[in-house]
Amino acid sequence: MKVKGTYILDTLEVEYELYWNDGDHFTAPEFELNYTSVTLNGMDIFVFYINFLAEQLYDQVLEYANENK
Repeated sequence: MKVKGTYILDTLEVEYELYWNDGDHFTAPEFELNYTSVTLNGMDIFVFYINFLAEQLYDQVLEYANENK
């Protein structure tokens, strides 16, 4: 399954795609979170986000994505 969404934290907007497979008796569940766009006050900060912020906000974005799939 696949879902797109936007995580908003004040003026930071993180657009993402979440892919997941619930698995079955033979395969384990799996997921993948991909960022598609990141803006701050309307300015593109994608590279800055990936280099400096993605690791700190990963859990928050993933939790939000799972709650809103």
